[in-house]
Parts: sequence; C-alpha cells; structure tokens
Amino acid sequence: MKKLSTILVIVIVLLTLTACGEKPEKNAMAFLEAVRTNDFETAKQYTTEEGKQLLTMASSMSDAMGNNEEEDVSFRFIESRVKGDSAFVKYETIIPEESDEEHIAEMPMVKIDGDWKVALTKDNAKK
Repeated sequence: MKKLSTILVIVIVLLTLTACGEKPEKNAMAFLEAVRTNDFETAKQYTTEEGKQLLTMASSMSDAMGNNEEEDVSFRFIESRVKGDSAFVKYETIIPEESDEEHIAEMPMVKIDGDWKVALTKDNAKK
C-alpha cells in the first residue's frame, strides 16, 4: 500500500509540473514587445534559427534607415491553440490612433528543446 501511495504522489507531482510548464503566449508576447522596442537581440531569444537570421536583417535595415524609435502600440493576448509541439497564439495589436480598427493576428509557435519559439519565416514575417 505504501508503494502505491508513493507512485500516486509521484504521478500527481509530475502532472502538476507538466501543467505549470511554459505557455506559448508568454514567449509570443515577450517577442512582440522586444520587436516593438527594436530590441532585436532579445527578440532572437524567442525565435527559431531562421527567425534569428530574419531579425538580423531587420535590425540592419532599421539601423540603416535610422528607425530606432519605439512604436506607440501595445499587444493584447486573445487565445492560444496548442497541438503537440506546435501552437498558434492569437493577439491584438492596439494602435492608439486607430482605436476604432481591430488588428488581430496569429503567431505560429514551435516547441524546441522544451521552449516555445516564434516560428518566424520569410513567408509569415510580413504578417
């Protein structure tokens, strides 16, 4: 009986730890905030290898154009859909000058080595 109780406690602890794992929306929102403030080095922590390359190019273009001002926008998390090691994070971009317009988008995410990363690719970088 004691062995069964021990196994049951271990299973409950493992399930609890799994449920408390990192959520994709946390990294998605951190990525968006880093890009908003032109902190491309921080944004690279939240994306895939292809995304890092794209952010390096974006950073170079931003520096060349002298566009280093933070944008006056904010983001609001709406929902996330997780299926295995893939997820989509739905969020709204709030632009003060366009308060009557809705700017909703989805960000693809992938789980790599236990961490959720933004799946930034050439195809979805402009969205």
